[in-house]
Amino acid sequence: MRNGDLLLFLMGSAAVLAPAPAIASQDARQVVRLPEQPLGASLRAIAAQFGRNVSASSELVAGRNAPAIEGSYSFEEAVAQLLRGSGLTAVPAGRGVAIRRVQATEADGSVPVADADIVVTGSRIRGAPPAGARVVTIDRDDIERSGYATTQQLIQALPQNFGGGPNEATSGFSTRNNATANFGLGSSVNLRGLGTTSTLTLIDGHRVALGGVSGSFVDLSLIPSSAIERIEVLADGASALYGSDAVAGVVNVRLRNDFRGVEARARYGAADGFDEWQASLLGGFDWHGGHLTLGYEAYRRSKLAASDRSFVTEDLRPFGGPDYRRTFANPGTLIAGGIMYGIPSGQDGIGLVPADLRPGQPNLSDSRAATDVLPKTERYTIFGSMRQDVAPWLRFKAEGCGSACKKDPVSGVIGV
Repeated sequence: MRNGDLLLFLMGSAAVLAPAPAIASQDARQVVRLPEQPLGASLRAIAAQFGRNVSASSELVAGRNAPAIEGSYSFEEAVAQLLRGSGLTAVPAGRGVAIRRVQATEADGSVPVADADIVVTGSRIRGAPPAGARVVTIDRDDIERSGYATTQQLIQALPQNFGGGPNEATSGFSTRNNATANFGLGSSVNLRGLGTTSTLTLIDGHRVALGGVSGSFVDLSLIPSSAIERIEVLADGASALYGSDAVAGVVNVRLRNDFRGVEARARYGAADGFDEWQASLLGGFDWHGGHLTLGYEAYRRSKLAASDRSFVTEDLRPFGGPDYRRTFANPGTLIAGGIMYGIPSGQDGIGLVPADLRPGQPNLSDSRAATDVLPKTERYTIFGSMRQDVAPWLRFKAEGCGSACKKDPVSGVIGV
């Protein structure tokens, strides 16, 4: 979250806070009389008098004195008078200001604003770790080094994420965690295996529309990996802050809203019976008080057939497991007197006699034999983000992401 949003108190040990019992007009001028005293005390007095918020870390104001002031001032003018010669400056933040050290002016002549990114920690105190699990961060360097092409591949590689539930590799083969409602073959996050409805997925700290027939998960496959700045994962309960959909944890996908320059990428990967390619273009530039980022990504992947992977089978005996194949097969199996009789192949069933049946030799079918492990996929995504400083105390922000995605249905008979 950046300057202009409503939540502010993220500066560590807060030395100056406004009680704001009455909200004063931002343009109203008041008579201010303050003696020379510690800076923290003067800022507290100004905040209380104008009913506005002032936020600063204790380190910044410690050991600094504010000059005596007397006269008619607006809120911003009074704060500026108190900060004269201190090496500090006030930048707009929410309904008030945040105190920070003076920095150099930007190349375009604009004054830098206070950045106060919220990391999904389950705590409102900046820098304070959550109780329990630590925050796992996948930054841009990690994404590039991983070799993964899509966002769902990045999330599925996390040890804290459970592979079951709605995702494109389990559709049709599992009934757990609303997997049967995943007709669009989307991919979800399922932290600690507690279910997709217990994992809160955010984009830039905001909730987004849910996917699936029952609206039970956020489809990560529609978020282009080239537009991601970092992914923050809290694999611990955060329902006290976010609600019951964060019982298992929170995943926050931060997009590259501040990208500057032009970036073009291309990627190709292949394996036995499988290949994929990806191309993306991202550009961003600034103007006075504003920024724009635009991106486009194209991704295509061939299907991965179960016949190309020996371990994709219901007969797990070669791997030390059980045999899950069933007698619902073609040719079929007859059961008489508790004995299974397999119907021989190569006949039309008309001239079949009891002697032709094979006692104790049932015909078994593998429902995964003629299926696809991964569907053929085509996805084209456009991403945009813009911000504009309208006034010293007001910032307009907008961002959006749209995808056109085609995933062929998984072939074969599933779930017979």
